[in-house]
Amino acid sequence: MTITDLLSLLANPATAGLPGHLNDRIDSVTYDSRQAGPGVLFAALPGTRVDGHAFLVQAAAQGATAALVSRDWLAANTPPLPAIGVEDVRVAMARVACELAGHPSRALELVGVTGTNGKTTTTHLIRAVLEQAGGSAGLLGTLGAEFGTERISTGHTTPQSPDLQRVLGRMRDAGVRGVAMEVSSHAIDQARVYGCAFRVAVFTNLTQDHLDYHGTLEAYAETKMRLFNWRGTGLPPSHAVINLDDPYGARFQQASGAPVITYGIDCGPAALLWASELESSAAGSRFVVHWKGDRYPVALPLPGRFNVYNALAAFGAGLALGFDPSSVAVALARVTGVPGRAEVVSPPGWPYAVWVDYAHTPDGLTNVLSAA
Repeated sequence: MTITDLLSLLANPATAGLPGHLNDRIDSVTYDSRQAGPGVLFAALPGTRVDGHAFLVQAAAQGATAALVSRDWLAANTPPLPAIGVEDVRVAMARVACELAGHPSRALELVGVTGTNGKTTTTHLIRAVLEQAGGSAGLLGTLGAEFGTERISTGHTTPQSPDLQRVLGRMRDAGVRGVAMEVSSHAIDQARVYGCAFRVAVFTNLTQDHLDYHGTLEAYAETKMRLFNWRGTGLPPSHAVINLDDPYGARFQQASGAPVITYGIDCGPAALLWASELESSAAGSRFVVHWKGDRYPVALPLPGRFNVYNALAAFGAGLALGFDPSSVAVALARVTGVPGRAEVVSPPGWPYAVWVDYAHTPDGLTNVLSAA
């Protein structure tokens, strides 16, 4: 990509110091000035504590080819290197990252899962469903990225857009067919997933969390809803899977710009996909899934009512991808434990069960203690 290509990619850019540099190559984009160098576009991200514009001098000293800066900042300052001013640096960085990586999400069956609780377990269940349908499947979230024998530490539940696109590109190049990915509210608000072509967006639930960042529960909810329409990624997902039992479920359904599969337990047949006849023990859960008038028994090796919800979310994602319901039920029965999520660590025959769980929200802690 040249700087000329870059200008054509961005909406209404302002510029400074570009004459003589229009044919310079851009091979990568970074938000970390320590990674700047020749062929690198440095994105000066706004921050809650540190402003990326303060590191433009360092990026220039390390030989960065150009910088993405705020249009307002550019109007009031003289940059130390060729600069392109944009309305939203984070969105512009994501656009460039997608382009440089060759838009890997378009070649993957990408499923994004958002919600306060259940994201990690639900993505593990969706990966099992993807693998049951055939082919390699990847996982991306709180525990890092996994595909094949690869394990990559990502540092965030959802990485910044350049890191995310690089990982998705590696998955695509390795022949991965589908990816189950956790999408945090921070990631949506900070445009980390902007440009991602989600086949399915999943909503698990919404309770109190991250109010230090969003300020109010309402703002937190509104941010998560953006994953289900064009505001979160620039284009809506192909399908949405939404928990109708959650108090916010109906609002997520209204906000969706895609066809919706609703799921639940208490709402019964008011949801398109629902569960009945629940039985749970330390060894797991048994229930019947109802879909289009048919019944599908599921034996899930994970305990607790909350895991039935997670399984329904994964079931809905499989249906949205066009998978056979019976094969989805088989996939869920083959799931092993999820690290740190009601994870059974006691050996078979032990006189009592020992679980490990990383619950950190009031609702998550209530769920796991109630199940125990």
